[in-house]
Amino acid sequence: MKKIVRSFPAIVLISTIITILGLLKSVILSQKFGASSILDSFYLANVFTVSIFSVVSSAITTVVMPELNLMNRNEKDDNNLEHYLSIVFFATLIIGIIGIVLLYVFRGTIVGQYDSKLRSTFMSMIIILFIAQLSRINVAVYTAVYQSKENYIIPRLTDIIPALIPVTYIMVVTQPNIMYVTVLTAISYFLQFVVLRRIQDSSSLLRVRFKGILINRQVKTLLRNTVPILISSTIFQIQILFSNYFANEFGNGYVTIFTNANQVIGIFQALFIVNIVNLFYPTMIKKINKNLTKGLLESTYFIGITMAFVILIFWGYASVGSSLIDIVFIHGKFTKENANIVYTFGLILCVVLPIDVIRDFIYRIYYSVGNTKKPMVNSVMTVIFNVIMLMVLSKVVGPMSIVLAPAIGTIFSTSIILVRLYKDNMTLRNSALVMIFIIFNLLGLLMYGILHFIKVTMVFNSFVTVVLQLIIGVTFSVVVLLLLLYFLKERELIEFK
Repeated sequence: MKKIVRSFPAIVLISTIITILGLLKSVILSQKFGASSILDSFYLANVFTVSIFSVVSSAITTVVMPELNLMNRNEKDDNNLEHYLSIVFFATLIIGIIGIVLLYVFRGTIVGQYDSKLRSTFMSMIIILFIAQLSRINVAVYTAVYQSKENYIIPRLTDIIPALIPVTYIMVVTQPNIMYVTVLTAISYFLQFVVLRRIQDSSSLLRVRFKGILINRQVKTLLRNTVPILISSTIFQIQILFSNYFANEFGNGYVTIFTNANQVIGIFQALFIVNIVNLFYPTMIKKINKNLTKGLLESTYFIGITMAFVILIFWGYASVGSSLIDIVFIHGKFTKENANIVYTFGLILCVVLPIDVIRDFIYRIYYSVGNTKKPMVNSVMTVIFNVIMLMVLSKVVGPMSIVLAPAIGTIFSTSIILVRLYKDNMTLRNSALVMIFIIFNLLGLLMYGILHFIKVTMVFNSFVTVVLQLIIGVTFSVVVLLLLLYFLKERELIEFK
């Protein structure tokens, strides 16, 4: 736990840099292209390619991590992992090629509103980004190796590379070329892979090798555990594609608006949810495998800490988000009306983040005990539910459905997996989670009131007011979260070793 606490400030700082670069990229592109079909095509190309490799990377990290934490791991285990990774690589390559072919065949249906030139540009971007994303498989492996040794900083540090290079280009040119942005994005992914490979400790270097593929019992087990994660992650990405497709159907610019809303909420997810979950996951594996009951008890408070972060984020966003989005996005061709939609979309996505935290941790509890099937079943049910909700709500609330449907789906999904966990006799301390939820919502409401009071009473300009609100909000959040950690430590509910 001490390594987690010590690493967290550095991880947050690095993640802040990455998210600022990502936000800066979106803001500059929005300024120079507006909510346009050209920018929509770039975001769609990213969504299609990132979707495939997010699925694979998630599966690799989840499956490889418990293997790397085996007490008596040996060279044979490493060889089996390398054969497993080679199989995953080739399977991804084949599936990706099939996907590109199908995308080309049905491009008239998917991007029928684009003219022929923009369709060709869209397909070129897809191919370039797909080739570049292949290197992300090894990046996922190296990340798992580092995290298994509780070294969280180095892999996160290299994530700056793909964030920095494209934004540098669009900042220094007057009118960026969208294909140049795509090529530079691709180059940056390769550079990240090269850097990670060079600094990785050679004594523990796992990599994708092409000297032949062996499928023995351990490799088969790894593949069996991978398939459910791939299925659940795939259908989740399909849901994202559906949301982007529906956004595109609502008219030009909605993909960009939806992407910007996700970008804003993604800042909070990248800074807190993803980082905290990734920091806690290796520890959860060790504790649950050592003693299931005690591991589940401590996992309850891991969930509680993360949920407390996210609840405060929601109330902070509710208070400051609208002004902040206005300052960041309303430039060039991006209008006040566009910014209002971004804020509203973000608010809906943000309100269910605490519930999303519970679901993500429960999935990892199942992964820690080697059960990847039940999270898969839950994901399948959730995506079916979300797609149905999306189709129904699109007729009722229009564009708002692309965020409202997954929000309702998150509540549905978490409820189902909590019931499943209870039936499997792996109960959490739900009373503790409810108590944290209530207390931190009250604290969040208090913070909202303070920040709102500052907004309506201060005579500073909007930028100074937002900065002051952010400083006070962050200070308030840090203080109450430190008090929570102190309470858990004093009650010996979490080991601080």
